[in-house]
Amino acid sequence: MDVDEELVRRDEVEAGAEIEALVEAATVVADDTPEAPGPSTGCDESAGATAGQAGGAGATGCSASPTDAIVSSEMTACGYCFRGGRMVQIESGEGFEWQGQKHYDALGDAVIVHIQRLMRELYGLVEVTLPIKETSGRELFEATVAAGEAGCATVRAEGVGADELTSKVFLSRDFYTNKDKLMVLIHGAGAVRAGMWARKLCMNNTLDEGSMLPYIERALAEGYALAILNPNENRVKVGEAADGEPLHRYVDGSETPEAHSLYVYQNFIRASPAAKIAIVAHSFGGVCTTFLLEQHGDELLDAGLAAIAYTDSMNRFDHRMFSPRVREFVKTRLVNWIASRRAMGATVKAKGSQCINRSAGHHKHEYTSWACIDGVFEQFAIALAAAS
Repeated sequence: MDVDEELVRRDEVEAGAEIEALVEAATVVADDTPEAPGPSTGCDESAGATAGQAGGAGATGCSASPTDAIVSSEMTACGYCFRGGRMVQIESGEGFEWQGQKHYDALGDAVIVHIQRLMRELYGLVEVTLPIKETSGRELFEATVAAGEAGCATVRAEGVGADELTSKVFLSRDFYTNKDKLMVLIHGAGAVRAGMWARKLCMNNTLDEGSMLPYIERALAEGYALAILNPNENRVKVGEAADGEPLHRYVDGSETPEAHSLYVYQNFIRASPAAKIAIVAHSFGGVCTTFLLEQHGDELLDAGLAAIAYTDSMNRFDHRMFSPRVREFVKTRLVNWIASRRAMGATVKAKGSQCINRSAGHHKHEYTSWACIDGVFEQFAIALAAAS
């Protein structure tokens, strides 16, 4: 099996396991990690009136999270909210309860909407709608910021019709002014969207374990500008051909995950003034990053690419069309944080690998980004200091 297909398979297995795990309403605990706390049963009143209102009679007290104060209507319409970073039923405070496929799908979509709202409202990220057509990325970014300050909805570039399919990219407000360092975050394949590593963990465990929010918060605190890609939002099914094959409409410029990554690079990341760049990519996100290295690797190195962290992604690049500079960079500056039972950061031997391999500190694929966050930031700190 090709490595790209294997990564898609891993993510599809993860996505396929969501329903079973959620029906059981069980918190997944690895046998080599500390036991996670039990299900939340309410929300501390100090979390704020908004969270308290969402909690209703079930709010009987739990550790509050800064994310509790923001409640999304899409979540409440499904009967759920987040308390203490855990998804619970508003009325009872209990965890997930199966109510059928339609409700489950709506709830999964609502979690994505909620996370992206947190990205905008709690962390100040700017949601830029794609494609940009003839507008420059910076012009659309500035128009979006201005529209937000005026209380308007998201902005579409001139020439993008109301019925045209769109995707998005999230940028920090200092994206075009931060001359120091930039971090790029790319999720894997499957049901996830921008801001999410693993939907199953967001819905069945905690936002910290399943979302990018811990990376976002820490990156901003450490002075990084941010670009968060959205490679899976690229098409919708519109019917079937005579032979039964599905027919799709596609987002212009983001027709595939790789195309989306290239589009964001060419129209946004390339214009960043940051002197140093670091990339975190989970699973199939590593394939997207590898594609960028093939297409623009030397340009990225000239722009200050200092380190890449893959979280349980590819580590063999024999068939990749890298320049000699890029191949050397991959050998010395690309760390693949692999699912493993070894302690986080321990060296892991991988047959045929052509990059550095370290244990993520968890043996399950979907947990790796969360488990190795300390190691990733340490990796970047060392690499960026050396680049300076």
